[in-house]
Amino acid sequence: MWALPDMMAAMIEQKISHLKAGATCVWVPSPTAATLHALHYHQVDVFADCNAQSILGYVVRWIDLGIDCSKVPDIDNIGLMEDRVTLRISYQLMTNWLRHKIITKQQVIQTFQRIVQVVDQQNVDNAEYRSMATNLDQNIAFQAALELVLDVDKNPNGYTELILHWRRR
Repeated sequence: MWALPDMMAAMIEQKISHLKAGATCVWVPSPTAATLHALHYHQVDVFADCNAQSILGYVVRWIDLGIDCSKVPDIDNIGLMEDRVTLRISYQLMTNWLRHKIITKQQVIQTFQRIVQVVDQQNVDNAEYRSMATNLDQNIAFQAALELVLDVDKNPNGYTELILHWRRR
């Protein structure tokens, strides 16, 4: 909530942190504040973050740990049951946004590079987990997750099997 109607500049500076933390909406009490706050949604793509986190969180478990259907924390650290069907939904959404120029290839890469830190932190207590962020260019799970979105034409009918099975350890 923002209850300081005479301090809109401060609201613009501070309220963006909610979106950067993963919120998909923030309550503001006035039409002016709401209008100004709406600009934040052009600066932070919460939905791209959520989908990137879902993709990375599932793919790293599938490739590195050999786990298929499992509980994977979402961007808000709430465990969701993920499998290849939910993976397909998440990466197809991002692929469609890319195809229709809602997001750019560079935004996808930057989002994945940022969100990989979140996924690594969510798995810090798992002794079998290996950090993806330590070497993004060489990390097989990270590259596979990115390939699902950026190289969708390699996946017949949008299936994940070719990319995932080829890289599973």
